[in-house]
Formats: sequence, structure tokens, C-alpha cells
Amino acid sequence: MNAKTVFGIVLSILFCQPFTIQAVQPQWTFLGENGQGSVFYYDAEKIARPCEGVVQVWVKMVPSKHESIYVWLMHLVEQDVIMHTKEVEKTKDIAYSVVLYEIDCNQERIVPTISEDYDAQGKLLSLTATSTAFLKELKNVDTAIYPGTIWADLSNAACLLAQQQQQDGVSKGCKPTK
Repeated sequence: MNAKTVFGIVLSILFCQPFTIQAVQPQWTFLGENGQGSVFYYDAEKIARPCEGVVQVWVKMVPSKHESIYVWLMHLVEQDVIMHTKEVEKTKDIAYSVVLYEIDCNQERIVPTISEDYDAQGKLLSLTATSTAFLKELKNVDTAIYPGTIWADLSNAACLLAQQQQQDGVSKGCKPTK
């Protein structure tokens, strides 16, 4: 390794922040609270419109104590569905999740495409990108948006905002993920 390469690596280590998809601080807008007490926000400023009738929107979910990922996984452990592993224990530190959802406004369907989990101090704990192959396997999974749900409220808000913004250069020929 030459000196320039070593110097570049050292600078990268010293000055680079941990990578997150949400590089710019989002402006969270209150969306609502579900029946279990979890609170939802969405980033109204960064709604993307990759093609006609499809929007992508970031959602922040702050789970209630009864709806945390850890509680849900521990229930599966108690039912002997999964084993109690280090990965299950790591979910205890998740304070909130930020998920990029793709919404087909015409078909009224929603799928998650990226998920980030954070601790209470805002440190990124995990990042998961849903593969296109996995999304294609969701053919038999119900991704419909039902009236009266938090997802219907999100869809209504995001699709309306995207219509109002009418960004230039939107591709009309793309297909939604699901």
C-alpha cells in the first residue's frame, strides 16, 4: 500500500460519519397513533415520485412498550417458534425505526423497501434493504391499504402531497415494486 492510500484510509476513518440512508435530517410530521400506542411520523418534505401514481415516503415508528420488536420476538421465543439468540437480544436496544415505504396510489398497495433501526441516542443499529426478489415473493402477501388504518392515512397524505408537488421529469413508464 502506498502512502496516499494509507493517508486516504486514515482520513476516512477520522472524518466520516456512519452511513445512513437519511443523510439529511428529516422534518417529521405527526401521522398518528395506532391502537397499541405506537406513534407514527412521516417526512412530508422528501416524498419521492419515481413514476406516475407511485410515491416513496419515509416513516418513523416509535413503538409502544407492548409493540416493540423485542417484545414481539420474545413472544415467538416463548412459543418455541424461534430460538433466543444474540440477534433477538440486540433488538432490545431499538428505540425507533425509520422505514422507506413505496405506495402505489392507484392500486392502494404499500411495501417497505428500506428499514433502519435506531437506539434512543439516534445511533443506527441496523439497516435492511428489501431485495426485489423478496418483494416479488410477496405476491401472496396482502399489501393492500385498508380504510381506517394508519397506512390509509399515510397513503392519503403522501399521494395528495405528491400530486400537489408534481415534480418535473417524472418517468411515466416505471412499474411499482409490488
